[in-house]
Amino acid sequence: MHHSSYGSVGKVTGSQIEKDSPELYSCLLLDNMAERYGLLPSEVLARGTTQDIYVYDVALSYQEMVRNKLKKQHGIKTEPSVQYDSATLEQKLKEFKEKKI
Repeated sequence: MHHSSYGSVGKVTGSQIEKDSPELYSCLLLDNMAERYGLLPSEVLARGTTQDIYVYDVALSYQEMVRNKLKKQHGIKTEPSVQYDSATLEQKLKEFKEKKI
């Protein structure tokens, strides 16, 4: 079922999001935050602050760093991740809140 008020995001609706794009990163970050905290993505957008996103991003980055360190110790190759500074995160949150999805 397609709800036009949500716009087109992802494969189900036919929209294309490039791999490693800011849009994909924003959607995944929002989805992961919502899942972690037991909220709908719209609730994260409505209630979340830049600080919330910053803390979540730092936590994920640290967890990824630990996983990559362990993978390196065991000879498993890793791919670099997309990282943003707090000013960029704040801008992305603003843009994402303004975007109709």
